[in-house]
Amino acid sequence: MLPLNLTVGALTGPESYLRAIIDSVPTQIWSGRSDGTVDFLNRRWLDYTGLSAEQALGRGWTVAVHQDDHARLLECMGSIVESGTSHETEVRLRRVDGEYRWFLFQGHPLDDGNGTIVGWCGTNTDIDHRKRAEGLLRASEEQFRAIVDSIPALIAVVNASSGEIELVNQTVLDYFGRSLEELQQWTSSDSVHSDDLPRVIAAWHHALATGEPPEWEHRLRRSDGVYRWCQLRGFPWHDSNNRVTRWYCLITDIHDRKIAEDALRRSEAFLLEVQRLSRTGGWRFDVGTGVVESSAEIR
Repeated sequence: MLPLNLTVGALTGPESYLRAIIDSVPTQIWSGRSDGTVDFLNRRWLDYTGLSAEQALGRGWTVAVHQDDHARLLECMGSIVESGTSHETEVRLRRVDGEYRWFLFQGHPLDDGNGTIVGWCGTNTDIDHRKRAEGLLRASEEQFRAIVDSIPALIAVVNASSGEIELVNQTVLDYFGRSLEELQQWTSSDSVHSDDLPRVIAAWHHALATGEPPEWEHRLRRSDGVYRWCQLRGFPWHDSNNRVTRWYCLITDIHDRKIAEDALRRSEAFLLEVQRLSRTGGWRFDVGTGVVESSAEIR
């Protein structure tokens, strides 16, 4: 195996050329012995940390690793040496100016052709921008979740391709008294009133097939076991290709309104019938008292 820890001046011909290539590659490259101790670090690695080769070889390089990541990195190193397989982990590495940046550490075994591991080689790739972006995304998602959970309305996010419930806000969990996993099984549970279930399943299939936003009324089981009328309305979310990928669904409890509307319809139907009968001379309706009298009673 090429003694990569030699200086360029000690190498000649192809070996010197190879060392120059390894030092100029725009990533950190290292190699180690079979026990995991490092015997080579390229110029990119040394320039980044400001350590000399003498300081960094063996296990000296670990002084540049963030204290909070040190134990995890040593555990990873022990794992790859024990298993003899490739492994990777993410740690923060101190730059020469004292700033820590996130790197992806990847290690791969080197064998002698007969299956015996004689050393290790690997790379450290700067992923700090990605990690910071992920952190900002998580913070944004947490903020979004906090906002959605605080809205006093029932909100669910449904996959527009599969119809699966992906997310619900805390108001939904409190209203139905069920977990997200339980709500996702609504087609085979008692979440939807049995008289409404076939119609709702058919309506969802229609929405998935046509892409039309879902909208209907059905009865849902509240946490106290009472079925209440609710209205579901879906608002589409488009991706960068203008394809609908999700529906943001607003579920509104309309039970009290529904009951009032039904009572009003019955009252109107009753009044119309009374008016019809009164025109035939058989009945009379006293608007003041609300009493219906037959013609015999009137006489």
